[in-house]
Amino acid sequence: MPLDVLSIPSDEYPVLASAYEALKDNIDKLYVDPLFKKAYGALDTETFTGAFTAFAENMEEYNKFHRRERRLWATKIGKGRLAPTLEEKFRKSIPEGRKNYEAAFKAVDTMCDALVESGLDKVMEKHLPAIMGVLENEQHPFSQLTTRFFVRAGTTREMLDEFRIHFAPIHYNFFGAVGPSLVSIQAFSVKARKAQLSILDHTSEHGFDYLRGECGPPAWAILASKILASAGISVSAWILVAIIAALLAILAIICAAASDGSLE
Repeated sequence: MPLDVLSIPSDEYPVLASAYEALKDNIDKLYVDPLFKKAYGALDTETFTGAFTAFAENMEEYNKFHRRERRLWATKIGKGRLAPTLEEKFRKSIPEGRKNYEAAFKAVDTMCDALVESGLDKVMEKHLPAIMGVLENEQHPFSQLTTRFFVRAGTTREMLDEFRIHFAPIHYNFFGAVGPSLVSIQAFSVKARKAQLSILDHTSEHGFDYLRGECGPPAWAILASKILASAGISVSAWILVAIIAALLAILAIICAAASDGSLE
């Protein structure tokens, strides 16, 4: 089954081969599952890949904005205050950052819709929990492969570490801990995205007054602040991104394995 829609660079095949060897039993079970072949055949790949491109482009732009936001968090936490000009400049950039964030997750919703319509969501619910647990091990070839999708979207090491801190306790089994289906996880993610947007709305109007200038890392300060007392799940919006990144990594592995005859 050619999966050339992924346009995998040939220089990544060694990485894919390593990931396949590390997950061979799991990948083989997924590949021979009749549900997978039927669902992949029904997937609107043009819509799916177009949405992934839109996600990557918008998330890269949003992450540039978010890195500036994090630097200002760190400055206020460390010094107890921000220069008014810095805060005002950031507030003026919020509309563009918000636009990129919303566009990125609109693209994620489009990908989810395509997966559900094709039936691939059922395949994911069946096979991904056994695979995604390896993401706890940063050195695992599959973990490294999945991380590449985040890095290409402009995610920093600190942001990845924060993601791992939040989700390692559930062993990346989102289907078991968050919801039994992709649809239910998507609904959960929507709440998280609204929480993130509420932060931007508050910052646009009030600046960084929700940061008290206490010593500690940005993640701690925000989670401890008043604005996120009831919306501390903002990081959970990334659950859907992690699931789709893992799926894309698996499809890339299958493509490489099928190309060299491993899957026959």
